[in-house]
Amino acid sequence: MNEPLRCPKCGEIVSSGERMCPKCWAVLPYVSPEPEPDPEPIPNEPDILYSENKCKKCNADLPQGVKKCPECGKVVKSYKGILWIILLIIVALAFGVWLLRGKITSESDSKPELSSAQNVQSNTDSDSKLASNSKADDTQKTVSPPDFAKANELRDFGKELIAVDATIPEGMETLRKAISLYVEIAEQAGDATLVSNQIEDTYASYEATLLKHKSMMEGSLSGGIYAQIMEELNDAVSFGEDLMAKGYTIDVSSLTETRDTFHKEYIKRMAEEFNSFTQRDMWSRTEAWKLISDTAGNMFDPAELDDPIRLRYVYALSWWIQRQLETEIGNGTITEKGAAIKIANQIEEMDYNPMMIQYYITYMNHSGEDCSEVEKAYQDIVDYLAQTQGIRLGEDIALDRFWYFNDFENYPVDSKNGVTSQNRQWIRERMKSVSFTK
Repeated sequence: MNEPLRCPKCGEIVSSGERMCPKCWAVLPYVSPEPEPDPEPIPNEPDILYSENKCKKCNADLPQGVKKCPECGKVVKSYKGILWIILLIIVALAFGVWLLRGKITSESDSKPELSSAQNVQSNTDSDSKLASNSKADDTQKTVSPPDFAKANELRDFGKELIAVDATIPEGMETLRKAISLYVEIAEQAGDATLVSNQIEDTYASYEATLLKHKSMMEGSLSGGIYAQIMEELNDAVSFGEDLMAKGYTIDVSSLTETRDTFHKEYIKRMAEEFNSFTQRDMWSRTEAWKLISDTAGNMFDPAELDDPIRLRYVYALSWWIQRQLETEIGNGTITEKGAAIKIANQIEEMDYNPMMIQYYITYMNHSGEDCSEVEKAYQDIVDYLAQTQGIRLGEDIALDRFWYFNDFENYPVDSKNGVTSQNRQWIRERMKSVSFTK
């Protein structure tokens, strides 16, 4: 028979199944009626069990505050302890965040504000960095080299054309197109040095050909030839100056000097060739007009009344009109009054040539028309020239040998036979006040 169960602390007999001594409240050891083998341990089971009222291992009731299960001896840990620890951690974290925010706010308030200019500069710096990074990225990209094939083809074709005299004008134009295309390619690539050698070489060929073309043409005297050569020289100088402005090494000083020299020499040649007619006993009005007819608008500005080429032009025009009138009167296609009217309509264009004024008077008198006003003006011219220059028209000098184009200043023909610039202006003013029959 089993002995009665006594409290190990006070010796009080306790009934079977009690867990605590009813006298001293000591925890009694668990006594099983029959020994049972310990249950197999649960794998990875923790040694600390979390519960408030029952053991998680043997499900025994747990008195308040016990550290071990009185039935199986497992350590018991209260949830409240863990919760307090978690709560303390959360409070500590919150307090740390509050302190950090306070410090950041304090630094922000103490930092001086940027002015608008500083903000702009800051933004500009940022943009510059972005642009720099972008540019760096772009440079890392593979860029296709410029295609010079078309420009090279034009250049080579132009050089073939200028090698043949008949195709020189077309060749020069082709070379200019090649240069323009080189410039366009360089501008697209953003680098003028890519084509500098090609442009300088092509322009040199263009300039040399231009000078050759000039030499080929200038052998003949013509207002049209003069105008063409001057146009080509002016275009070449202007084209070269444009290339210089774009940064290419082009020298137009020699071409400019060539142009200026050509202008002076060609004008002189034309004037002296016209002057040579005065040395002949008989000179051809047709030849004089053929020489000078296309100089108007090409070699002189019609508004420049005393231009030496213009003076020769209007003199040749006067004789050319007189020749036409003789022919028309001779074949009956015009009357003498009609001839006089034709002279009146062109007398200003002929710069009031005294010879043509006299023809007008003659034709009007033969027609029985009154022209006393014009006669008076003509006599005033004769007298004025006699007083100021010491020559009397019709007596000292025959009208058909009076060199009205000679101004004694620019390429003079004679030291006496002619009209000074001042007297020529006096004649213009005198004749403008006269009424011609038109």
